[in-house]
Amino acid sequence: MQRLTNKLKAELYKELGFQFRSNERSYADILEAVNLGEKFKDVCAGLDLEATVVEEYIKKYVLHLILEEAATLSQQEVDLAISFPDEPLLGTTIGELLEDMQNEVQYVLSERFQSYLQENLKVEIVHDDNEESCLERQKIDEAAELFKNFTYPFTERNHTLFPFYFKRYVNKQRSVKPRIDKDFDNESLPNDLLTHHHQFIELLNDHGNGINPTRDILEIERETNVFFLLKAWSVLPSDYFKKFKLKKDKNNYLKVLASFSLIEDIRLKLYFTEQFIKEDNSFPFIKGQGYSELFILIFLYVPLLKEYLIENIRAPKGELSIKSDEVTEKEEVSRLREIKKKLFLYHTLKGVAGYKLADLRDESIFHIDESRINYSEDFIEFYKKVKKVNGIRRQFSEEAINDLFETIRVKPDLVEAYFYYIAREFATRGEKLALRLEKNLGIEEVLQVFSSLEVDPGLMKDKFLSVNIDLDKLFFEKKNKFKIVKPLSFFESGFTIIRL
Repeated sequence: MQRLTNKLKAELYKELGFQFRSNERSYADILEAVNLGEKFKDVCAGLDLEATVVEEYIKKYVLHLILEEAATLSQQEVDLAISFPDEPLLGTTIGELLEDMQNEVQYVLSERFQSYLQENLKVEIVHDDNEESCLERQKIDEAAELFKNFTYPFTERNHTLFPFYFKRYVNKQRSVKPRIDKDFDNESLPNDLLTHHHQFIELLNDHGNGINPTRDILEIERETNVFFLLKAWSVLPSDYFKKFKLKKDKNNYLKVLASFSLIEDIRLKLYFTEQFIKEDNSFPFIKGQGYSELFILIFLYVPLLKEYLIENIRAPKGELSIKSDEVTEKEEVSRLREIKKKLFLYHTLKGVAGYKLADLRDESIFHIDESRINYSEDFIEFYKKVKKVNGIRRQFSEEAINDLFETIRVKPDLVEAYFYYIAREFATRGEKLALRLEKNLGIEEVLQVFSSLEVDPGLMKDKFLSVNIDLDKLFFEKKNKFKIVKPLSFFESGFTIIRL
């Protein structure tokens, strides 16, 4: 994805109403200083969510993403920092700060953690410069490249507890990601999920020692959806599915509920799910609607806020300038400044974990009524649908974000149309959610959105073919049915539609 220009980003920040009012540089001050604007409140209201709650969750998650990005240095960046270890930063040197960061991020390399793994998981870490180690180094380099755009950090960080638990321990015990087939004991699945939920948290608690568990908690959820599966099922009324007269309607409801596993932040995902069930807010989603607002939150606000905060969390004046006379090449100066900015961000934000182990115990959003987690055919169906969404989540989310910002860069007037199409594609395409909708549902809405726009059909056509819609006809036919008054700016809350 091509990055947005500084001018276009500034226009976006202003349009959305982002504000940052602080000269302080502590985590708490930064969290308090960020305001997401009035349009954010409108999006939340459209989803029946409390804007203050969602804002807090998104800000905490984004600050963790920034911490992750800052901690992800490619081998070339590490080598450059090592070449100039005495370059000053924050009252010490980048060499000292880099060593501290690596010790904290790669805690599994410590002797204490290796002993812990051997005693509790019966596994060992191999340090040799063998093919496996080279592959891990390559993954870290790829992760560093990934962080250079707006895309979520899907790449696993290898130096955490999670890979050892999931790859080397779980498969020897009860599987946390079972295959649903004729040989699988369906009745054991709910208890197995509870076992892993408790077991993994217990392992993190036992190791403790001041590590930041956020990455581990996010990783196990990305792979297994264990928090989501247990939370959703524990808050669903036991007799809820009796209301559905047709199997298709219940199936659609389970698909919609499973689709919320797209949300990367665990707090936001659990809160959204809890409110969805509590408010019985299924109708618009089951009809293929509602996803536009959800995607605005997770595909626009989250990645753009990350970029905004990286720009606005500023080091003291002159702190990032290069002091060494040995750094003479312009490109080298620029790269070293980027490294110093990463180290500054990491050491500014590292003091507070995005997810503390105490949060899992104390915050109500993580509470699970375990008495409700029992085997049922409906639970197995729900698990299957969540597993399907999990299979397409990374590719769909990456493409959605990349295409969104490409649309903003090339044709900002199409942003609303983009969200409409990506929502329809996700809800109706067979390899994605595949909701069974009425044949012509949504065609009138498409006509309303596109009837008077001057659109380059090549920009959207290949990507967003929707069910039973002739895009050529929509783009080229003279339309007399609707007149649309375009808003002054591309992210106003919708087109005003006037029927002639």
